[in-house]
Amino acid sequence: MLKNSIKSFFILLAFFIYEIMPVTGQAISKHSMYENAKMMLSLSGYDTISVAYKEFNEQFLNELHLPGSFSNKFDSLECVSFLYPPDSSFRIMSWQAPVARDKYAYSCYIQTHDSLFVLKPSPSYFNHSSFNTLELRHQAWYGCLYYGIKSFVHDRQTKYVIFGYQQPGPFSARKIMDVLWFDNGVPVLGSLVFCNKKTKQCNTRMTLEYDSRATIRLNYDPEYGLIIFDPLIKGASPDMYGQTVNMTDGSYDAYKLKKNGTWEFVDMLWHDKQKEPPTDKPKKSQEQGKKDIFGR
Repeated sequence: MLKNSIKSFFILLAFFIYEIMPVTGQAISKHSMYENAKMMLSLSGYDTISVAYKEFNEQFLNELHLPGSFSNKFDSLECVSFLYPPDSSFRIMSWQAPVARDKYAYSCYIQTHDSLFVLKPSPSYFNHSSFNTLELRHQAWYGCLYYGIKSFVHDRQTKYVIFGYQQPGPFSARKIMDVLWFDNGVPVLGSLVFCNKKTKQCNTRMTLEYDSRATIRLNYDPEYGLIIFDPLIKGASPDMYGQTVNMTDGSYDAYKLKKNGTWEFVDMLWHDKQKEPPTDKPKKSQEQGKKDIFGR
């Protein structure tokens, strides 16, 4: 009789474990996602961060596939930049992680109320001779962390100038100005809207590559109604044995939105006096109220 009682106890115990396992597994999985997110921002070794980055990508993607996930703000995910347009019809979620000594990995998901797109990194596009005139689908993405967004209308369609940051090496950084729009609900990167009257040429995007120790501005400024950026010049780096690098000369150029929906290049923006010098941080507005590169 004792043996039967013990046997019954273990059967009940096994049944209990089986019943709670799915719930417990989900809880552990979600906890692990947030722990991996923190690990990517920590000073852990590259191998540890690389594993955390890979696991986080899978876990976050699973969360986004859940019904109603678009309404989840994921406020505790400090590693992810969340960008929304004024009507909150979609969001861009991007992040980076140092996976090796001289290498950052980049990920990005674009989510609408009923669709989810995973951007596929193809960093070699930066070496493409026509990079600044190409239109790219989400299956071919250059990889960056997006920190700013500005909506506008071109060809009777709402499009979005998006601003991103990438660190390709220990002493090099890039800022990218691109255009996001949707073709039958599918995201497209690039549109021939950045135009120069003197050269009579239009580009789909602009890239600034510079010494990573410099502070370079590239963002939309709602106070001036302009995209303002630092033009770059060649100069000798004092810390790299005279090696030539791109750096700012202290002046500012800009792009101004025209009635036809294109952005016209403005050379040497400030010849006149201004009330205060511009800063690298965007000013708060309804559309762009972010304080840092992660959109917090």
